[in-house]
Amino acid sequence: DGDMYEGHFKRGTKSGKGKYVWANGDWFEGQWKQDEIWEGKGQQTLKDGSVYKGEFQDGVRGGSGVMKYPDGDMYEGHFKRGTKSGKGKYVWANGDWFEGQWKQDEIWEGKGQQTLKDGSVYKGEFQDGVRGGSGVMKYPDGDMYEG
Repeated sequence: DGDMYEGHFKRGTKSGKGKYVWANGDWFEGQWKQDEIWEGKGQQTLKDGSVYKGEFQDGVRGGSGVMKYPDGDMYEGHFKRGTKSGKGKYVWANGDWFEGQWKQDEIWEGKGQQTLKDGSVYKGEFQDGVRGGSGVMKYPDGDMYEG
């Protein structure tokens, strides 16, 4: 099928340190357990150029890690079941960034901070990925909105 594994085996299964390259161009290097399930720290590179370095649990991104995307965006923080979940910081290639709580990959909720490339800074509550609830917005010209 074009896939390839190079590394340690135990009782006929992938176990220990190894690198697996899929026919589609994706690859993973790190710790293997029970054949095709990796755990612990490792690196995953996807065919689109995205690179994840960090912890894996039950074969998917889980725990702390950094994901760099081919467009220049980057996320550093917590992952759960393969998605951004928990505390983390996302930096867009244009200079905007958000730091706070993430849920289900790209939807943040709760308290956080968003800084825009123009220097505007919002600190406060987020709901379903947008500013919602109470917060303070400070603009580069010194103006401020609180509500």
